[in-house]
Amino acid sequence: NDKARLAEARECFVRAIEIKPEDHIAYWNLHSTSQNAAEAQSIIEACISKSPTDEIAVFTLAALRAFNGDPHGFNELLNYGFADEPLVRSIAWILSLPKMPKVHFNRWSVYDHAIDLSDRSRAFYEFGVWMGDSFKYLVPHFDGGFGFDSFQGLPEDWGVVPKGFYSSRGRVPDIANSEFIVGEFATTLPTFFQKERPLAGLMNFDADLYSSTITALTNARPVIDKQTTLVFDEFIVNNNWEQDEFKALNEFCQENGYTYEVEAVSLFTKQVVCRLKT
Repeated sequence: NDKARLAEARECFVRAIEIKPEDHIAYWNLHSTSQNAAEAQSIIEACISKSPTDEIAVFTLAALRAFNGDPHGFNELLNYGFADEPLVRSIAWILSLPKMPKVHFNRWSVYDHAIDLSDRSRAFYEFGVWMGDSFKYLVPHFDGGFGFDSFQGLPEDWGVVPKGFYSSRGRVPDIANSEFIVGEFATTLPTFFQKERPLAGLMNFDADLYSSTITALTNARPVIDKQTTLVFDEFIVNNNWEQDEFKALNEFCQENGYTYEVEAVSLFTKQVVCRLKT
């Protein structure tokens, strides 16, 4: 969870490959440390050479090639009956966008891109804090931060993930220049946003559920504008991703007269970065 350990992780993956050169999983893990699409593509090609039936790697390679203007492999996936796979649906959605977003391969690279897009004189907001790892990484770049979480885990089942999962057992992080509002969103957010709050430079949505995400977006609307960078942590790739954060953002935009432009994506970490347009 520490970006400083990304290089260390890379060394471990490389070492694993040296010890067991036929281990395709080590190559797959290594690709998550890539700094650009060309590097990732090369590593995934090596992964597939060790395990040609690794569907996730095959789908991801087809995606990277399609993103770079060669849709042949991706079209073959569609023709061979893989169109309903959640990863393939995610790739198709990205390809349907009017502008190709920047593709990333780990959460820290996504966060760095989001920070670069943002007005750092504004505040940082995070919905779904859990252990505080992402909050701790992002908030120092902004003029203070607000975190919202019950710290008791998911308020309802999320697919196969049961209610109460992702609980920190009530432990609230201790992070400088930050305020944490404890409780379920439906209870805490209406009260919090009744008062005037600073405009958001960056918002990180990591509540996973449609219900929690639409509640967060709707209540936080007074501090969101076209300059706010929105990061969604579970936007694509999951089995029913179109019914979760994706649905919440599209519904929010439809109800408030917005569209949105996707600035960055990561298939590996399921994240999407966007900004609103009117």
